Amino acid sequence: MATGLMVAGVHRSGTSIATRLAASLGLRLPPEHDLVKPNAGNPDGYWESQSLASLNDRLLLRWGHSWRRPPHAVTPELLAQLSECRDEAASTFRACFGDAAGWVWKDPRLAALLPFWDEVLGASPVLFPYREPQAVAHSIARRDGVTYAQGLALWERCTRLALTAMAGHRIAVSDYGRLLSDGTAWRNQLLDFCRDAGLEVAAAEESVESLMRPPGSSAEGWLSAAQAELHELVRGLEGFHVVLAIPDLPRESDWVSDALLTLGGTSAAEADAQRLDRELRDEQARALGHVRRLEGALREAQDRAMAQIGRLEAELRDAHAGAAAALADRDGMVAHRDALLAEARQTEQGLVAELEAARRDRDRLGAELERVTTSRGWQALERYRASRRAVERRLGRQRPAR
Repeated sequence: MATGLMVAGVHRSGTSIATRLAASLGLRLPPEHDLVKPNAGNPDGYWESQSLASLNDRLLLRWGHSWRRPPHAVTPELLAQLSECRDEAASTFRACFGDAAGWVWKDPRLAALLPFWDEVLGASPVLFPYREPQAVAHSIARRDGVTYAQGLALWERCTRLALTAMAGHRIAVSDYGRLLSDGTAWRNQLLDFCRDAGLEVAAAEESVESLMRPPGSSAEGWLSAAQAELHELVRGLEGFHVVLAIPDLPRESDWVSDALLTLGGTSAAEADAQRLDRELRDEQARALGHVRRLEGALREAQDRAMAQIGRLEAELRDAHAGAAAALADRDGMVAHRDALLAEARQTEQGLVAELEAARRDRDRLGAELERVTTSRGWQALERYRASRRAVERRLGRQRPAR
C-alpha cells in the first residue's frame, strides 16, 4: 500500500500538534467527518481517525488489553491472533486515506499495534515525538482522572512498546520541548525527514505560532530509576534514523504492571470502559461544540455591537463636522456683522461731522443775515421798497417785488 507518515508517540507527548504541523507540509489528514472531535482534553483537535482508533481499540481488546492497559510485549503469538483482522484493517485504512501516498496517520495506540500495521501496510516512516515523562503523567492524570503514578506507568509501558516496535524503521525521534521553543526549525527538520523518506511535501506558508498553544502540564515529579534511564535512552536517540537500532532497554519498573491493572480489568470491563470513554468523548465534543457555538454567537454579537459603534462614531463625526461648519459660518457671520457695524459707525461719525459743519454754516449764515438785516443800508432799502410799493398802489400798477 502507498506509503505515508505514521505518528506513534505516547499519549499526551505532542503527537497532535506534530501531526498538524506535518499536515501543514502537505501530508493528508483523515477526512474531516472521520476526525476525532475536539474536547476538553484537546480543544484544538486530535487530528486522528475515529474509525481507525475504534478499530485499534477492538484489536487491543482481542488481546484482553486497551490503550489504558497495553500488553507488556507484542509477541508473535499475539500478532497471530489478529491475522484474520488484516483485511478489515486494510479496508478501514483505505476508506480513511484512499490508495494514494502522502498521508499522515497519528494514533498513540500504534505504540503497541505498529507491528500489526506493518503486516497490513508495509513498513512506513515513523515520527516519534517524546516529552518529559513527568509532564506526560500529569497530563494523562488531569485528562483521564487517574493518579500521577498510573500516568507514569502508562508512559513507561507505551514508550518501551514503541521503541521495540520501531526498531528497523526509518524514524524521526523528536523532542516536544524543542518543538515548543522553535517550532519553525522543528517543522523544517520534519520537512527534510519526509523528503529523505520519499514523501511529497513542500515548505509551509502557515506560521507555526498560529497552530500551537503552550502546554499546561508541569514537568516536575518523581521518576523511578528505570524510568529515568529509559528517558535518557530516548533523549539519546533524538534525530533521524534510516534504520533505528534500539539498545537494550532497562527492566520495567516493578510496580508498573500493578498500576496498569488498576486502569483495566476483564475483557468485558475493558469493553465497557471503551464504550464509556467514547460516550464521554462524544459528550465532551458536544459540550465543546456548544461552547464554540456560544463563542461564535458572542463574536457575532460583538461584531454587531462594533458595527453599531462604528456607525454611531461616524454619525458623531458627521455631527461634529456639521457643528464645526456651523460654528465657522457663525464666526464668518459675526465677522461680517462686526465689519458692517464698524462701517456704520464710520458712516455715523461722518454724518455727525457733516451735521456739525452744517450747523456751523447755518449759525454763520444766520449771523450774517442778522447783520445784514440790521444794517442801515438794509433798513434804508426796506424803506425805499415800502415807499415804492405805496406809489405803485396809488398809480394802480403792480410790479413784482424784487
